[in-house]
Amino acid sequence: MKTFASYQISGFMRSSILFLTTLSIIGVMSSCVKDSCNSTRLYRTYTPIYKQMDEVRELVNVESPRAILNPGKIYVYGSHLFLNDRGIGVHVIDVSDENNPVNQAFIQIPGNVDVTVNGNLLYADNFVDLVSFDISDINAIKEVGRVEDIFPDNVSIHETAGYWLVDRNQGVAVDWLEEEVEVECYEDNWLREDVVFAVEQSSNDNAGVNYGGGGNPSGTAGSMARFALMSGRLYVIDLNGVMRLFDLSTPEVPTYVNTIEVEQGIETIFPYYRDGKGYLFIGANNGMFIYDNADPNNPSLLSKFVHVNSCDPVVAEGNIAYVTLRSGTECQGFTNELQLIDISDLSNPNLIETYDMYNPHGLGIDEGLLFLCDGSEGLKIYDLRQSIERVTDKELKHNIKGIFAYDVIPYNGTLVLSSDIGFHLIDYSNVNDIHLSGEIITSVE
Repeated sequence: MKTFASYQISGFMRSSILFLTTLSIIGVMSSCVKDSCNSTRLYRTYTPIYKQMDEVRELVNVESPRAILNPGKIYVYGSHLFLNDRGIGVHVIDVSDENNPVNQAFIQIPGNVDVTVNGNLLYADNFVDLVSFDISDINAIKEVGRVEDIFPDNVSIHETAGYWLVDRNQGVAVDWLEEEVEVECYEDNWLREDVVFAVEQSSNDNAGVNYGGGGNPSGTAGSMARFALMSGRLYVIDLNGVMRLFDLSTPEVPTYVNTIEVEQGIETIFPYYRDGKGYLFIGANNGMFIYDNADPNNPSLLSKFVHVNSCDPVVAEGNIAYVTLRSGTECQGFTNELQLIDISDLSNPNLIETYDMYNPHGLGIDEGLLFLCDGSEGLKIYDLRQSIERVTDKELKHNIKGIFAYDVIPYNGTLVLSSDIGFHLIDYSNVNDIHLSGEIITSVE
């Protein structure tokens, strides 16, 4: 039987100039003597490397398969998995034989973070643009449409150096020059003011990359997706607290329709259907928003479930929503838990129970089987088919360790699991014999 490669998670650096004051004070206080200061602290500076979007658009291309480097969002459509390689593009993988997944093609898309599929068309972000590809023939994928400059804040895909550090007049940040610098600590417990820097975080910061969620009628996305399809519309969560709507009546070139101001810190979107009606669940770092999609061009806020500041992907099945909260600088909180929320009344969601976790990321639910990515604790599986009570007592003994688990898609008895070392196909058609059936591992150890 196949086994997973061992993995030891390394700390991720999480910082930004927006948090400069707070982080600086913490860093200095740990390095300085109360009345005098004769020490230095190691910091890291970030300088963007720019390209104009005209140049970036010319780089979009369909190529032969290439090695997976930095796996991100996942999307399953039919017999194919579309795996985002963060900031680089999309791997097209045939998973019709779960024991032998085949890497068929690579779509190079600089600045890409997310994808979705509608019929024979794949939509992807290309920094500030939305681009469409015809995938009716996997062996002859081609670009067929583009909406330019529609995501104004998508100018950087760096996990640490955000869009606020980019001078938009110079283009988009295709890469970053990272340098370490020693900064003196002065007697007034402050740092040099002539250096723009970010403090290096402790190796205990396991927040990881903010990967995204949701499913749709054409295919299925992971729980941390920013793209969703519903009612002939494409809904995209932008980086600056808004949801952008596109009409797909002319699917090759989606028509921009509307922008819904939600709230800073929104992260994921999950389409949910009940009694023939559609709703959008939006995960944010301070709560879960439920939007009624009766008017597809203008979804209306139905309710909001508030929680402590923390990253927040969400999935739902029946009358229960499942939410994971995780800590880390990016997520602004210190809570790591699973929440079960009663959504029988969508206008008044109520917390049922919370369960402590290690550092949960994405999750998925399939007819009472709950799959939870718990960071470096790996994949955990809970059997809730009989009852949702005492969730952690119902953990199955088939959990996958030795990887950093990011996100999952359960479908037709096969689980697609995205991790730091690639993706894995897990057969769960028999809960008494859940096992790894196939995988493709990254080329970087």
